[in-house]
Amino acid sequence: MTDHLQEPTSEVSQPELPSDPSPANDGGISPAAVSIATAGREAAKLVSSDKEGSSGHTQPLEARSDGAPEVPLEVVCDFDEPTHLKVMKWNHGKAELANYFDENGRRVQPGPIYSAIRKAVVLPNYPIRYGSTRTLFEAVRSRLEQQAELPQPTSSLLTYWVLMTWFADVLPLAPTLVITGNEYQADLLLRALACVCRYPMMLAGINPRTLRMLPTDSLLPTLLIYEARLSPAMQSLLHSSKAPGYFVPVRGRVQDLYCPKAIYIGGQVGPGLGGGAIHINLLPSTTASLKHPLPRRIVSGDQNRLLSYRVENYRKVRDADLALPTSFMPSTAAVAQVLAAVIVDDDELKQGVISLLASVDEQLREARRNSLESIIIEAVLGFCHEPDRHQVLVAEIGQTVNGIYQNLGERLQVSDEKVGHALKRLGLFTRRLGNKGRGLELTKDMQLLVHELARLHQGQAVFHDQPGCAYCQTFTAATD
Repeated sequence: MTDHLQEPTSEVSQPELPSDPSPANDGGISPAAVSIATAGREAAKLVSSDKEGSSGHTQPLEARSDGAPEVPLEVVCDFDEPTHLKVMKWNHGKAELANYFDENGRRVQPGPIYSAIRKAVVLPNYPIRYGSTRTLFEAVRSRLEQQAELPQPTSSLLTYWVLMTWFADVLPLAPTLVITGNEYQADLLLRALACVCRYPMMLAGINPRTLRMLPTDSLLPTLLIYEARLSPAMQSLLHSSKAPGYFVPVRGRVQDLYCPKAIYIGGQVGPGLGGGAIHINLLPSTTASLKHPLPRRIVSGDQNRLLSYRVENYRKVRDADLALPTSFMPSTAAVAQVLAAVIVDDDELKQGVISLLASVDEQLREARRNSLESIIIEAVLGFCHEPDRHQVLVAEIGQTVNGIYQNLGERLQVSDEKVGHALKRLGLFTRRLGNKGRGLELTKDMQLLVHELARLHQGQAVFHDQPGCAYCQTFTAATD
């Protein structure tokens, strides 16, 4: 049904949200709870200043000592005049829209940052009914599938990520979405994401300097980046800023670059940008066709439903238990926990993220299994399982590693020096073993560390063929 995106008739309280909104009647205003985090990484930076007679000094709104927002406010735009910004306040089940609010002796209104980047950011107008969590999920998934011509598993995984962008201010991680493959399909996907993510900004030609210029610590936008040639410095910044709290110096101050990011890095296939990322590889579509941008009415409808989902469920997501039992590697498990946390009142949908991330986890495991570090761990683990073996030389490890590569059909030959450096990176520190050369002392602590590394790099299956090893039995029993 077509949404009637009309401005509320007044700037006073609107009707309460029905306890069971019907998706068949979603054209009316559906006010809902809304909050912003104002302790360093605000969801929407609002400026508050003393009322008449003040010195004009401005500062962010204060938050309670527990970090929970004291004043639930959201910046929205007028549908008929998108450049006209307003503040939406939720109070006791009612929503109010106004140019500003007076709160605790301070006048609260949109900060100047919004005017500066208004053309680059999509803002919602006001919350409208979204139905159930599953109804909204399927609507977003369908939008992505149709606009970007995606298979259903891919569009489903992306929908979890989209919902995450609406709660990034209360989550400990915003997994980076890494896109590879066909560039035309990537462009379709980035444009589709711009319709449904929170505060989307489409960017190109970005580098560390321009990244630092963005209002990431005040606005918390979703960056949709087209940059096929990432420099090592840019990769480092993007990787470190997937979680809040890492600051970079910017013109005499420090800035937190944390915010959700989706980035197309070109046609190469690979996980990219380290752990804690979601990798999507796009294949050319045989039915791909040029698409007109979606009408603003449709984009506003999507944004307004997602705004409603955010404001209704803000506190539930903020206080959610992030525990989600999986057998994933730690980096994949963290992604699964964050994506599941934004699903409210639908346990089946929450669990669905596990099956979707299974292939992502397997790709990471395969990459680790074939890495030099993983091969070295396999070699050292073999020495740990030899009876009466108390030491192993770096040269012996190197010979075994080269033998493993040969069995895999690889012609790669690794020097003892390279093996020594890799052991150090793994935290397996060598020492001189008399006149024989450098090597490892296979103490109990060393063998325990090797088994832990084997679990992280190769999974639990590596322990099942060693029934006589007490360490293997310990790790196997821990997962039974």
